[in-house]
Amino acid sequence: MKEEVIGRRYAKALIALGQEQGTWQEIGQGVGDFLDLFEENEILRKVLCDPIHDRKKRKAILRDVVGKMGLGTICSNFLQLLVDKERIRYLPAIYSAYRRLEDSLAGRLRARLVTAQRLEDEEVAAIRKALEQRFQKEIILDWSEDREILGGVVCKVEGMVFDGSVRTQLETLKESMKGE
Repeated sequence: MKEEVIGRRYAKALIALGQEQGTWQEIGQGVGDFLDLFEENEILRKVLCDPIHDRKKRKAILRDVVGKMGLGTICSNFLQLLVDKERIRYLPAIYSAYRRLEDSLAGRLRARLVTAQRLEDEEVAAIRKALEQRFQKEIILDWSEDREILGGVVCKVEGMVFDGSVRTQLETLKESMKGE
């Protein structure tokens, strides 16, 4: 819970700054790129997060990394601030909240689609189109397979779940038969 609150607070401030500068998308890309490196590189993560290391040295390391990545001034200053405030460990939560705010500004929604078997590209496109018509927003669809659902699809969008899986239908039938 604490991570989410901190993530939202920093993300709101960062996106507001990005809106003022007209660079909120570039900032999001930069923070996301750094987060990928941060999560992949255990040594970097430990050094930046552990207050046992001198803060000035951690900031110098961060400056070098950010410089080599070619991230903008706002991203660099933001990441330096996180090290200063001992909040760099919350970067995943911050980026997650930032991405939600960014999606809202851009008029898009993220959806999670799960199917029992591989779908053709046309089928995925048709589902995306139906969701876009339903929500009147661009849909970014994250799709995966899960043989456990047996058949059909499960789609999660904005806290709503559309469950057309065979597994759920069988469970519903089983429960209704118990009641009779």
